[in-house]
Amino acid sequence: MFLTDESSVGIIGAGPAGISAAANLLAISKITVFEQASSIGGTWRYSDDPNVEHATSMYKNLKIDVPKESMGFPDYPFEKQGDPSFIDHEEVLKYLVKYAEMSKVLPHIKFNSKVISISRTGDGKSKVVTNQNDSFLFDFMIVANGHYTVPYTPEQFKECPFQGEIIHSHYYRRPESFVGKHVTGMIYLSYKAECAFLMVISSVSHIAYVT
Repeated sequence: MFLTDESSVGIIGAGPAGISAAANLLAISKITVFEQASSIGGTWRYSDDPNVEHATSMYKNLKIDVPKESMGFPDYPFEKQGDPSFIDHEEVLKYLVKYAEMSKVLPHIKFNSKVISISRTGDGKSKVVTNQNDSFLFDFMIVANGHYTVPYTPEQFKECPFQGEIIHSHYYRRPESFVGKHVTGMIYLSYKAECAFLMVISSVSHIAYVT
């Protein structure tokens, strides 16, 4: 099967990868983007409450750790070049919204639409069923929902004799919650993300690092 202007493409996720894929495919195929949240942005969406539905791991004071000049889409660079290069997450989200508007992707996104299942039909198409009890058939599928949605907590921390508070960095939002506390950071797999989290709270807490 080859991609043509008659091909239908289903895309799961309206974060940076999903929006970019949709923008590039829009001119050469028929696309539908499924987004379980009510807005675009993926991991760049911020919620003050980490326990609400579809909350990401984004925290209040996050700034990007690469220059914005190197992370923009090739056909849509960030408007303001130069200082500051390391912008906060609100600016990244605004950029993604503008990109989706510019590329005319927004009308093709189904919000509050979570993909429940994907199955292959007898003629080789992909059948998509959503939480709205809607079903769709596609020639091609792109899974762009990322892999940082659900925090992973190692088993040894689930039944731990430690009497203090144990949280995953996914639930961290503001350093004020740790004022005056002694904090030990257990860095596992996502070294860069955990270090950033610990650097932020080090201004108000006593920090120890364990890798």
